[in-house]
Amino acid sequence: MKQQNFFLITLCLTIILALGNQANTQAQNTTRLKIKKPSSGTGVVLDNETGGSTGFHINGLEKMRLMNDGRLHLNGSLIFNSGNDPVLYLGTGNTISQRFLQFIVSPDLTGAAGIKVGGLVVASSYGAYDPPVGNGFIQNYLQIGLDTDPTGITRLQVYGNAMKSGGGAWSEISDRLLKKDIQDFSDGLQTILNIEPKTYKYNGKGGTPNNGEKRIGVIAQDIESVAPYMVSEFYRKLEKNDATETRLLMYNSSALPYILVNAIKELNTKFEDKNNSITSLNQGQTSMQTEVETLKKANANLKSEVDTLTKENTDLKTKLADLETRLKSIEEALKKKE
Repeated sequence: MKQQNFFLITLCLTIILALGNQANTQAQNTTRLKIKKPSSGTGVVLDNETGGSTGFHINGLEKMRLMNDGRLHLNGSLIFNSGNDPVLYLGTGNTISQRFLQFIVSPDLTGAAGIKVGGLVVASSYGAYDPPVGNGFIQNYLQIGLDTDPTGITRLQVYGNAMKSGGGAWSEISDRLLKKDIQDFSDGLQTILNIEPKTYKYNGKGGTPNNGEKRIGVIAQDIESVAPYMVSEFYRKLEKNDATETRLLMYNSSALPYILVNAIKELNTKFEDKNNSITSLNQGQTSMQTEVETLKKANANLKSEVDTLTKENTDLKTKLADLETRLKSIEEALKKKE
């Protein structure tokens, strides 16, 4: 009721100003535009008995016109002073779901101030709104850079480049208390080896850009045969005049970092196995080198013994030859005595 009174008072002030500036013109029409007291309640009722539209003029210029079908035309700005705590709704009814456009500075919503268009709310302080939000929220789907309907698969769709300050990745709610059906994920190196990166250009179909920009990525059909959980389907017209929508595939790379994690683990395991094998071979080689050194020392000892034996043998041969010589001398001496 407070809002209705405010709007009616504003209209009355505007009418009074118009009547004051154009007394002669309005005097001719006062019989057709009447100010009445309502049958119940307070305030006033403006009644245009002609059934046509009602124009409001200032200094000969039309500033506002109220059409007979309820439409209000303004030739200028509509200003609500914040001290009046105004709430302006545009739509088919008084419920939130029926308000197509809503400007809010409301005593009923403490601390609420902003604008709501359809399912999009942008506000500086909207904590008391239902549902409660921070600085703003998008209730349904938002699509940027394309004039076709959103697929309904993702809440936010951006066609073209997007940026956020500071770099880094988006945060994800990941607490164990908020999860169920937790299972190990094992795809890794073999999956990576089966992914074939491609260069390509969009062809303009299905709302894609046709600007000749060269891009790097993958083909969803190829990924579907390798990692089907990274591919989902949606339906869209390839050409605007198509009678039916075509089944298309969408690639989601969110699993790729975890596949790479497993691939790195597998490579690390292979590296450790190879490293252990090399260590074993090195240890075996060291053992063999030790054995060789031992054999060399043994061989040296044997050689020394052989040399000693050879020398002893030579000495024995010399002594034997000397004995043989002496023996011959004795034999010759004995023969002479005979």
